[in-house]
Amino acid sequence: MKKVFASIIIFTIAFILLSADVYAFSLSVDPPSFKIKVKPGTSSTGTIKVKNEGDAEIGIKAYLGDWVFAPDGGKTFKAPATTVYSATQWVTISPDFLTLQPKEVKDVNYTIKFPENIQGGKVTVIFFETALGTAENEEGMTVKLAGRIGVIGYIEAENASNRIGEITKLEVSRPDENKPLTIKLKFKNTGDTYTLAKATANIIDQDGNVYGNIEIDKINTLPGDEIEKEGSWMGQLPEGQYDLIVTIDMGEENIPVISESKIIVTKSAEITDLNANSLPEKTDVSLNLKNTGNLTMDFSEGNIEILNVSGAVVAKERLQRTILLPDTAKEIKSSLSGGLVKGKYKVVVKLTYDDKVLQKETTIEIR
Repeated sequence: MKKVFASIIIFTIAFILLSADVYAFSLSVDPPSFKIKVKPGTSSTGTIKVKNEGDAEIGIKAYLGDWVFAPDGGKTFKAPATTVYSATQWVTISPDFLTLQPKEVKDVNYTIKFPENIQGGKVTVIFFETALGTAENEEGMTVKLAGRIGVIGYIEAENASNRIGEITKLEVSRPDENKPLTIKLKFKNTGDTYTLAKATANIIDQDGNVYGNIEIDKINTLPGDEIEKEGSWMGQLPEGQYDLIVTIDMGEENIPVISESKIIVTKSAEITDLNANSLPEKTDVSLNLKNTGNLTMDFSEGNIEILNVSGAVVAKERLQRTILLPDTAKEIKSSLSGGLVKGKYKVVVKLTYDDKVLQKETTIEIR
């Protein structure tokens, strides 16, 4: 087994900053966590190797505790046998105190006795704590110094656990080419054991081709937990329709949790607020051009025409090239030279993109 070193957190009964050179020590445990399946009514044993990585003798106390998952996926430690899914009351450790010389390794054994009629998963933590002595803080108060590491235990009733869950919410952002595609999901553990699951999302086109893969944070929960996770993808999708499929791998032979959402990538725009004001020597035209789609729009050509009631063009002005990113807008103003005589006119705006024409018109009347 590959040896894994767990970091030591030095803590005090008061919040003070102390010299790391004076109180430094290093401890390693192998393994840093364990997962065991136990048949109800039977027991199981295991061993943790504890090594003093420092250069001085240390005394280590071993004791049990509880923990729950924090909202960010970390762990919040609790007093022993105080949480709903605690296994601590069924765990014993031996020895519960040991002295280690520099670089020395010793074994600590644990035994788990699972009662009859137990179902689902339980958790515990085995702490290894060493006293570092005392020190005075800046106010002259004596504080006790200690450091500890914990070995996380996952314990499950063999053939009597139900690892299931559901995605209760799935939100997908606009698939704009100038922004990352983001996914937000909410997962609820509806089973009776823990999950150490992995979530991924695939973007698939109508022909079954995978365009993108999104890695989502780990789904670590205890029964009843409901957590939110998110992921993002920086790729670009061509115009079309796609399926986004989220899969939570529950591990081993458990059925994965799957949810789907449609993604539609379009190239579209609209002209709004088209106004025209005729003066004796010119006609001013203004409009708002908005990219309502997900891809960049390049309006390579465009013009404004004013037509009389018979359909003849009485004024015309060419518009400059306009490029709009997704979900952006631009106000366009133009002046057509020459005044208009009394009568009704039609103002027509035409903008060309990808051999297509976007058109908008309005009417004005000169009295």
